[in-house]
Amino acid sequence: MLKFIKSAGYKVDSSGQKRKMAFVKCSICGAIKEARADNFKSYKSCGCLRRKKFDDLTAHDAP
Repeated sequence: MLKFIKSAGYKVDSSGQKRKMAFVKCSICGAIKEARADNFKSYKSCGCLRRKKFDDLTAHDAP
């Protein structure tokens, strides 16, 4: 689960819309990331779980 730390202001995305950003902390790995303030609550992690799964899948492929 991502926890809100503080507001990061506004950024303009590729479509030209202004989006409110927030700094959030991953409760799994402790990384601090920047995410859109309106949808970070739906994320379960910062991507660290996907990264671990990928590392586990490719570990046996290494020489």
